Amino acid sequence: MDLRWPNQTVERTGARASVWIVTENMNIDLQSVSVPPAPVAHFYRWVDTMKALLPLSMFLATAVSISAAENSAKNSYDFTVSSKEGQVLGTGKIRLPFKLGADGKGPAEWKFTPTQASSTNGYWLKAKAWLASGSGKGNAECTNSWFTLDFNPGWNDNNVTVSWSLNKEESGALYFADFSGGHRCASFQILRNTQRDATPNAAPPHR
Repeated sequence: MDLRWPNQTVERTGARASVWIVTENMNIDLQSVSVPPAPVAHFYRWVDTMKALLPLSMFLATAVSISAAENSAKNSYDFTVSSKEGQVLGTGKIRLPFKLGADGKGPAEWKFTPTQASSTNGYWLKAKAWLASGSGKGNAECTNSWFTLDFNPGWNDNNVTVSWSLNKEESGALYFADFSGGHRCASFQILRNTQRDATPNAAPPHR
């Protein structure tokens, strides 16, 4: 009978293992045996490779984070909610999952702050009360310049929605929705970023 309990110590250039051996006569013998260095060498080559790849991995992770932040900033917009008379009832910010005007759909994060302006529209008071939470996550969708926004996805009652034909109207319609349907109560407008020509004027020729 030959039973072994190894107690191995590893060096970079190779390995030695101290092994307890129980013989048939139940004698216990401690022997030192050699372990081929090849597996150890492979292990350290793998470690060196991982060390070399670590800076590259960190660089790529940073680049992806920066790119995501830039895309997020590009799709962030200010918006206003106004009454029929043109009074600003509230302002906010919204981050869309697509560029305004482009086709797309997905979650949209929003923040809203009401003003002190009053409105005689009773449905706006209900919408304002719901938006008073100040922030949330909605669903936005745009197809062929038809933009819709659902402030409270999945709710048919006590909800606020927007419908807007971007290429035909300066602002969209904001509705308070309940089980009887949608009730228009204000105007909704996203402030679009104007594209400026960033090309500097050419300098006059030197005479």
